[in-house]
Amino acid sequence: MKCITYTNFAHKDLCENMLRSFRAVNKETPFLVYCMDKQAYDWFEGRGFDARNAEYVECGSEHHDWGNQQFRKLIQNKFPIIKKELDDQILFVDSDIYFFKDPIPYLEYLLTTSDVVSQSDLPGTELCSGFFAINPTEHVHNVIDMINNYDAERDGEFYDDQLRWIHFLKETQTPVSVLDRHRFPNGHIEFIEKSSHKDKFIVHANYMVGHDKKVEALKSIGAWCV
Repeated sequence: MKCITYTNFAHKDLCENMLRSFRAVNKETPFLVYCMDKQAYDWFEGRGFDARNAEYVECGSEHHDWGNQQFRKLIQNKFPIIKKELDDQILFVDSDIYFFKDPIPYLEYLLTTSDVVSQSDLPGTELCSGFFAINPTEHVHNVIDMINNYDAERDGEFYDDQLRWIHFLKETQTPVSVLDRHRFPNGHIEFIEKSSHKDKFIVHANYMVGHDKKVEALKSIGAWCV
């Protein structure tokens, strides 16, 4: 298995925090950092991470809040990057995640019976496109091709990458396992319900908008190591 994330320069501290937390619990699994701009590439390459240049939809180095037009441009890079690397099992990780324990052995075990293993994003949607592991099966290749061929510029029901991911997984009847919400908590479980398991693997600082809010939320639970 290999891990993949993507980021621009504005989120360099969140992304570096995620990467260093992963390396604290897993020294071996390859982790590729796809960079949306030259500043981000120089930053991560200069710190010894496996930095790559994204070559798909151009976007700026500044912060983009969830849901705005520039954010939607940025997320169009996710599945082309995954498609390029899909010669092996992949764990995709958003930059606003922190690792408490190594999830790789557990995810590899679940992938023996499923093509996709995903974090839950309830109460919003049943799956999260910010933390998922996949097998390089025909099902998964087909789903990613459908997402990449979707006209993301039009306003429609599946304007968001997460909505397209869920829709096409269902349409193709791809086998999916959903991770325990409290051991792989999203931002709602961790920071609103405050009901995550004390022995959790990760925390995902979604369900909040803004770079600084994410940083402060992670710091508030000791999930900051930069």
